[in-house]
Amino acid sequence: MRTFFNFFRDAYYNIKRNTLMSTASIASVVAALIIMGIILILAINVNYLVKQVEESLEMKIYLADTASEERVAEIGQLIKATPHVTHMEYLSKEKALEEFASWFDENEDKLLQGYAANGNPLPRSYVVKVDDASYLEDIYSVMVKQEGVTDAVYGKEYVDVLLKFNRIMNMVSFVIVVILSLVSLFTIYNTIKLTIYARRDDVDIMKYVGASNAYIQMPFIIEGSVLGLIGASVAILLIRGVYTMVLGMMQAGAVLPLSTTLAPFDIVVHQIAIYFLLYGFVIGAAGSLISVSKFLRTSR
Repeated sequence: MRTFFNFFRDAYYNIKRNTLMSTASIASVVAALIIMGIILILAINVNYLVKQVEESLEMKIYLADTASEERVAEIGQLIKATPHVTHMEYLSKEKALEEFASWFDENEDKLLQGYAANGNPLPRSYVVKVDDASYLEDIYSVMVKQEGVTDAVYGKEYVDVLLKFNRIMNMVSFVIVVILSLVSLFTIYNTIKLTIYARRDDVDIMKYVGASNAYIQMPFIIEGSVLGLIGASVAILLIRGVYTMVLGMMQAGAVLPLSTTLAPFDIVVHQIAIYFLLYGFVIGAAGSLISVSKFLRTSR
């Protein structure tokens, strides 16, 4: 316990002695995380929107009028057994006509007189929903080959564009996160490097009296981790405040009436907070470890 107390004490004094560089490191982490936070918020909202769209997407599998009731039931069983299908509903010809008629409200009678005179031309169908839009193409390929199925419709072009946009957004987010991580790592690396250089005589004395590399490294690693966590905490508070303000403006209709498409506050802030704290700790510890390890190797 005394040893760990000494580690934290030394880390505190290192930060206090190098206030300017420590502040620069914290500012670097905050700046990187704010940019990263904007990208992550966009990615979270895109994924949230895609999920909402996926839940509303449906495939209609149209059945031939000549298909027997037994064959229709077999197709229904096949759909139920298909992976990723979350919902299936059978739509009779009568039900299909009712839904079609509901689109016209008060003009229903006038517009559907021809249907009433000539019989119901609408086909029977199955309405299918899935848990992942990327599987709609596979389900489509299987169902259109089935005997008794005339067609299957699910808005292929719309789904393809949506999935492509989501992939591009995730890829761009990953690249930006990597670049900003390297910038933060380099800044903390240089901060700890200057701290070690200022204490090089103390480090040499510790080595001469038999202190292990781990004992020498630990205060610097703690220092870097603390700097990273402070930067992460500041960034979380700023991102939290800005996202709260944006949500408030959207709900008030001051920007655009699109609040229903934005990810809820709890989901965004919770993910951002966990990621930022973990990121700040890891980047700070890694930058310090690399810096002090390099110094110990070159000072032998």
